[in-house]
Amino acid sequence: MLSRTSAERANVFLFLIPFFGTLGGWAILGESLHSYIIGGAACIGLGIFLVNRPARAVSGEQRLSR
Repeated sequence: MLSRTSAERANVFLFLIPFFGTLGGWAILGESLHSYIIGGAACIGLGIFLVNRPARAVSGEQRLSR
């Protein structure tokens, strides 16, 4: 993965470890999945998407108005 992207961007995927642990507990141990777990997974996915999306170009005029 590091050959395709920077370490900072690849590090974001560490947030998936708790999700896959929960998913493994459900698949292997028969633990229940609740709506808040699904919501948390959606938030993690959204965060990873936002961090890894390409940056938009900002013109000089827009930068000054911020």
